[in-house]
Amino acid sequence: MDNKKKLDMLVVLDCLEVCNIEIQPDRVKTKYIITKGKKKDYNYLIYRYEDRVFDTQDSFSLNIASMIAIQVAINYGLFCKRIIFHGL
Repeated sequence: MDNKKKLDMLVVLDCLEVCNIEIQPDRVKTKYIITKGKKKDYNYLIYRYEDRVFDTQDSFSLNIASMIAIQVAINYGLFCKRIIFHGL
């Protein structure tokens, strides 16, 4: 079996979407939508901090929160045909 076929065996998801990024002063919440064939499912990824680290009125905070939210999705890159980021 060649290397391309070996890597193709890892692809189990058609699409992973990261959307609806929400920030509060002490947390980031984002929705992960997973599509495989005709089936869609979703879950929320939530990072919570002990301190107030985000300013909800500051675009810089939203940019940083967006990067935090997509970090886990990037780790799933080998297993997805495509990853879509909705956000900044």
